[in-house]
Amino acid sequence: MITKKQKGFTLIELMIGIALGLLIVAAGLAIFLNSLKNSRLQEGVSQVQDGGIFGLDYIASQVRLANYGNVENRSLNDQTPMGGIVLTTGLPTQTNINLAMGDANATTAFANTIVTRSSGLSNVNLASDQLTIQFIAPTDMQNCVGENVQKGDRVVQRYFLRAENNKTNHDTNITSLGLACVANSPLNNPNSNPRFLTRFAPNITGEIIIPNVDYFGFLLGARTGNNYRYYTVDEYTAAVTAARNAIPAQEVPSIEMIKMAVLIRSQNEVRTAPITLSTYEILGRTVTLNTPATTGVTNKFVRNVYVTTIALRNALGDK
Repeated sequence: MITKKQKGFTLIELMIGIALGLLIVAAGLAIFLNSLKNSRLQEGVSQVQDGGIFGLDYIASQVRLANYGNVENRSLNDQTPMGGIVLTTGLPTQTNINLAMGDANATTAFANTIVTRSSGLSNVNLASDQLTIQFIAPTDMQNCVGENVQKGDRVVQRYFLRAENNKTNHDTNITSLGLACVANSPLNNPNSNPRFLTRFAPNITGEIIIPNVDYFGFLLGARTGNNYRYYTVDEYTAAVTAARNAIPAQEVPSIEMIKMAVLIRSQNEVRTAPITLSTYEILGRTVTLNTPATTGVTNKFVRNVYVTTIALRNALGDK
């Protein structure tokens, strides 16, 4: 009788095969997880870039129109009639103010909360700024909320941070803010100097231009004689007051530029990324992110600071 030898793996060979298989699976899984992490990180970077580059560029294109059409007042300060940077407001009967127009009628003054100032919402330890501009539409165009404006109509726009309404689940304990804009209602018959504006009250929420903004700030670039410097809103207000109160009175700084910055975050957290940065340098100031209200909530969003400098070509005096 002929017997056949049995063939197969020995126990050692089987263990070696299993070990090699596990190593290959582990390597493949590591590559997959790393690719997934990088994909989420790149998605976050893309979201931040979209808002920072395209959103800020759009805002800059509108701010560049500030003071357009104000041909008799091309030196811009807090008392310039119809001045492109709105720092003061009052009724149509008042003088030496930027926005001499009523709120929905000619006898009700706007609250000071609609002017350019520094007391807005933010997700850092420094209040965000609010920028209010005005100009005469140079051509048929759209305002910042997408409404059609006819050539020659007065346009007043306010940029500020407000809470977003379409918050996602991860925003439950983290304030979600967006850079919004409010614009006055366009008129059917264009008017470059109306006695009042409609739909521009402080309670109007406007439209979000850049979502997921943690901080919005700017500096006013002003000239006194041949000297230039940047001011915060509060610094500029103090400077013009001091110049007028000096004996003899001194030249008031004239606003000619705006240096604007935003701190933008991604829509979703990237929990697997090594994101530990909590302080940022913005316009010469160090700002620190607020801590989430609930203990244990992470704050690992992709963030970046974007800065642009805007020359106000319609406010260069007699140059």
